[in-house]
Amino acid sequence: MVATISVQKSRSQSAKAGLILETASTWILVPALFLLTSMASGQLYTGSISGTVKDPSGAVIVAAKMTVVDSEKGFSFNAVTDSQGHYLVRQLPPGRYNVSAQAPNFKGAEAGGH
Repeated sequence: MVATISVQKSRSQSAKAGLILETASTWILVPALFLLTSMASGQLYTGSISGTVKDPSGAVIVAAKMTVVDSEKGFSFNAVTDSQGHYLVRQLPPGRYNVSAQAPNFKGAEAGGH
């Protein structure tokens, strides 16, 4: 038995020369607690957050600094967008996260977990 938790795709746009932050769906799979407990003892319960950073015209932003913060525990994870504006933050423990983007000459953007 597998329970699935997802963070819906969200889009946050800052005013004027801001960034548009698109966060792809995040999936965390958690095996049933009583199913094969002896084999499940070595499993990790983590997920990932990925997305693309674009400016208001739709052009991708390269080398944007991404910050992913667990809104309940305060843990912080960092990433930088690649040449296609994509970012990926892996091995996140279950929780609610706020994702923010910063890039030179742009107003930052933030998207919160649901």
